[in-house]
Amino acid sequence: MNQKTFLSASVVLALSAAQPSGAIHLLSDAVKVDTSSTNKHTVVTITRTGKFYDPRYGEFELTQQMFDSLVKNFNENVYGQEINIDIAHQPENGAGAVVRRLFTDRGRLRAEVEWYELGVNKVLKEGFKYLSAEIHPNYVSNEAGQDGQYQEFGPTLLGAGLVTRPCIKNLDKIELSEASLHECPTYLSESLANKFSEERQTMWKQLIALFEANIKGLKLSAEQHAAMVQLFKDSLTGVSDEVAATKLREQIEGVAKQLAESGTTSAPVINLSGGSLTQEDVVRILGEQQTAQAQQQADQAKKLAEKVKIFTDAIDAAEGLSDDVKTELKEAKDLITVEMSDQQITKLAENQISHGNQKMVSIQLSGLGFGSVAGSMTQTPDQQRESLQLQQQIHSNLRQTNTYSLGQLSLKEEKDLPVFAQQVLAEFDRLNHHRIHQERLMLTGQGGANVISDTELPVSVQREVIREALSDLNVLQLVQTLTDFSASATTHIPYEMRDVSAIMGDGIVFEHGTIPKVKNSQRMDLAYVLPMKVAFEVSNELMHFSKSSVINWDAWGRNVATASRIIKELVARRLMNTMQRVADSYLAATASDDLAAQLQNAATFKTAQFPVVAQHQQFDLQGNTIGTVENPIVLTIDGTEIKPFDGSGNQAPGTYYVVRSYNLGQFALVDELGDLKPVTAGAASIDYSYATNIQKVDSDVPDGITAEKHYNKLMQAIGRRKAIMKDDRFVTPDFLIMSNTLNDTCTNAEQFIVSQRRDGTRTSAQGDLEAVKSLPAYSTNAPGTHLGDERILMGQRGALTYTVVKPYSLSEMQEARDSNGQLKGGKEAYGEEYNAIHCPKPIRNRFTSVLFYSASGR
Repeated sequence: MNQKTFLSASVVLALSAAQPSGAIHLLSDAVKVDTSSTNKHTVVTITRTGKFYDPRYGEFELTQQMFDSLVKNFNENVYGQEINIDIAHQPENGAGAVVRRLFTDRGRLRAEVEWYELGVNKVLKEGFKYLSAEIHPNYVSNEAGQDGQYQEFGPTLLGAGLVTRPCIKNLDKIELSEASLHECPTYLSESLANKFSEERQTMWKQLIALFEANIKGLKLSAEQHAAMVQLFKDSLTGVSDEVAATKLREQIEGVAKQLAESGTTSAPVINLSGGSLTQEDVVRILGEQQTAQAQQQADQAKKLAEKVKIFTDAIDAAEGLSDDVKTELKEAKDLITVEMSDQQITKLAENQISHGNQKMVSIQLSGLGFGSVAGSMTQTPDQQRESLQLQQQIHSNLRQTNTYSLGQLSLKEEKDLPVFAQQVLAEFDRLNHHRIHQERLMLTGQGGANVISDTELPVSVQREVIREALSDLNVLQLVQTLTDFSASATTHIPYEMRDVSAIMGDGIVFEHGTIPKVKNSQRMDLAYVLPMKVAFEVSNELMHFSKSSVINWDAWGRNVATASRIIKELVARRLMNTMQRVADSYLAATASDDLAAQLQNAATFKTAQFPVVAQHQQFDLQGNTIGTVENPIVLTIDGTEIKPFDGSGNQAPGTYYVVRSYNLGQFALVDELGDLKPVTAGAASIDYSYATNIQKVDSDVPDGITAEKHYNKLMQAIGRRKAIMKDDRFVTPDFLIMSNTLNDTCTNAEQFIVSQRRDGTRTSAQGDLEAVKSLPAYSTNAPGTHLGDERILMGQRGALTYTVVKPYSLSEMQEARDSNGQLKGGKEAYGEEYNAIHCPKPIRNRFTSVLFYSASGR
């Protein structure tokens, strides 16, 4: 016995090596408390018999004889007091429970404990999940016996402590912890060691899945993707701390991103210098990749140039095409890749020449008065002619309706349509040519009585919705509008970057000196296509299309006006909200606020910094997330993260948050129905990003100053932001956009008085703001935008891109029913448009804004 040491807590050990002095701690399985029991008694298993091995202590054995000694000394009260379970081995802080019985059961040492309220709270609310028993291998009484000697009692249980999980790494079946409690040895039970190992494996699986999801959107080849995943798996060897593993994941994601941006498709050769990724590994991997990339790019550039020459030579040799058309056709050279065969390139050239011939015919027809067909080289002249004839028939009738007389329909002439609208309409006509042909015959009385199904909405309604929405959407004047009808899940957005850093000495170059270059580069950025959908209910009057004489054109016009207005508002709101988010995200700073003082029986709160940057999560067409959240908003109340309210009506009962104003940093707490939900929080915080790319102006008028004079500060703020963009960013803004209310407020500034007007600042004949500092001013015409009545957005036209991939179209009609499932005498359908709204990160500096807010009212 004097050569062995006994341990307990979750394991009692008999070590054959040198025994440690004093008490020993042993970490047991996780404890559970039965709160439903009035006595709150729990039976826990401390350890079991068996023979084990540890490299630091050699073999050790847990025997029934040792367990009998522990139980005997407990029953005889050798320690002279109750055996208590304290908190973290600090008895001065009170007891969480008391051991009422210690016993053995089929080779296991077990204990019955009675829980106090302190212990219950520590386990259930504060994460003290594990029991660490304190055992003395040979307890010696501190009271002398009758013979004057201090009696030895052998293995004795002194107490136990509730503890949180220690820092454990690389666990086998039984292993010592990395650190010890109170400078004495600590041991783990086999079951707990296995549990920690399982938790580590689960953590690894989750991190690997997250890593694969995050690099999925990167332009990595299959070999590169596999190499990066294997690198992350190999680097996790020996890592059990979640914080360290997360940092490792972020580091390797950075390596993957740099690899994707390098442009090479070959996988790097990865040989780690140790068990995990080091800084030297990162430098070496990227260095080797850059060397390989340089050689590969040189080879690919040569091959690509040879293939492009095959394509351009074929276009140049084509007869009957104008130089302008040939130049346009050659733009398809960007589609050529090194992997394409010469035969594929020749086929591409032949296809482009065929489109060019159609283009020449279209140009000739346009000259003869058949209208513009810009943007579509796949629609035939016959298709164009029938579309125009149907449109003329429809417009002739709609001009007799109340809807048109009230100004709810514009019915613009073909020549007045924006080019973008013509391109989208041309693609719609190509996809729906057969139906357009049938409807045109129907309206002229040539198609019989039942050519168009009574359950199908006329295609001319859908076409006119597109025409009305895009012909009167003023915000499209501020963005780059594109079509990409060949795209599927993603599309590419072109943008231009200018680099003047090489110009030194004001461009003065002396004889034989090197002439600096101004680099203007055209680049492409990946954008994800999203489906925009909205459902409509259509009356039977509109659906009844058996012959032209019974068409209710007033109902026809009202439906078109309503649907087109909804589409316009949806597109305008998305465009303006994206502009504001993009402007705010440039140079955004992060903040973390303590909200406990605000959330005392309250449902609203505000942030210390403002405006708050709207968080953004990219999704694909299926709703899967792409990458991580940008500018995340994380609200936590009493340890629980509060999610945003989505308005779906499908969220579980609970507490959610809504952003009442990004401009002013105002939030509200609501329940799953959207109703305000006051809370009283013991602890609450919010992490967010706030805008610095902005000029704030207090709208409160100081005493002794007129409102007209004070509003001049708003004009001055616009001038300052314009100067910053031109001087610091080399960007010339060319528009302002704001609400009608703020537009009217601006016109009240003193400098708009004719006698005091400054050059470049003027109002229109109707008194609306027309320009500030020579920047044209636009008003928003969509409800519910984040601009509110406080924000003036300033930017450069074309920095934001709106790309239509699939023109607006309606689904098949079905019978409309009320909430009780009863028929309503109408039809229902949903319309959808696939589009992408995107601003490349490198050009987000082309936006800025001014905030005109009331400091006293916030």
